[in-house]
Amino acid sequence: LWIDTDITPLFPPERLFDTEAYRRDGAMFWPDLWAQDCDRWGQTAWPRHIAWHLLDLEYNSSDQHYAHEHEAGHLLIDKERHWRPLCLANYFSSRDFFTRVLHGYKDVFRLAWLKLNAANWLCPIRPGLAGGFMRNGMFMAGSLLHFWPADDEFGPALAYGRPIPLYLHQKKIPGSAWNDVVTFRAPVGKCVDYELQPIDPETAGADVWNLFAEYPKIADGIGVADVIWDRAYNRGLDALSEDPRLSEASIARLHPKRNTKATDQYVKMNSACRCDYSNNLWFYLITALADGSSSSKTFDMKHCEIVLREELDTRE
Repeated sequence: LWIDTDITPLFPPERLFDTEAYRRDGAMFWPDLWAQDCDRWGQTAWPRHIAWHLLDLEYNSSDQHYAHEHEAGHLLIDKERHWRPLCLANYFSSRDFFTRVLHGYKDVFRLAWLKLNAANWLCPIRPGLAGGFMRNGMFMAGSLLHFWPADDEFGPALAYGRPIPLYLHQKKIPGSAWNDVVTFRAPVGKCVDYELQPIDPETAGADVWNLFAEYPKIADGIGVADVIWDRAYNRGLDALSEDPRLSEASIARLHPKRNTKATDQYVKMNSACRCDYSNNLWFYLITALADGSSSSKTFDMKHCEIVLREELDTRE
């Protein structure tokens, strides 16, 4: 059982080991937000991403394992049964090239399991967003909310046919971040109108749960988890800050100040020649041009403005 440090379980995770899916397949994964038809996100779900060529896999748009990225903050794997794909996933995650073109390690499990055709269960419910409404009526997400299918081993559907909340993901700093939930109607394998910015649920094809009115027990549970998280964070921070073994520099790192200016590394990454594989935008460009289309649906050509410069000599 792998759980990231920014995961907050809302359900006893050990019960997942007793599910039929785990006993049958020995590996359980959950989807991320991004799918094959997303323009700016979900690169490893794109039909022409370089990973499919490197792994000699024929892309299958009807298979959700190809068409939708995974979220690796929480997963279950039988290590004895699946040691081969685990070794391959470790190979991907320990190679600089793969971590850069895959944006980290989260999809190395998905690709390794696909390459070796290993059995696994992928949750058919896409993640929702936990957050709150701004004064202008827009919903600001603070975390992802992952689910278990309704009417299965963990009980019947909630009111209005909602799935069972399993865990929250992505809370990294104290503060009330979970006041309501929205879930998208689009199925796994399809993109949604969300790009890490506040959304209007109605126009984004999302449903508002109205937690406190419709699901008071879930609202209370999430509220308690929020308070426990903040208290534990602050206790740990205080304990570390008072530890005599820490230097002043180390203590200062415990209280980072947000830098509103772009770092030198960020500037270089965004102005450098995209021929360098250290920036995935070059593969983004190749993917789009290889498709033979420059439509906005396939590729937003504004991303090429800093790539297709007159002074750029591709022979260098």
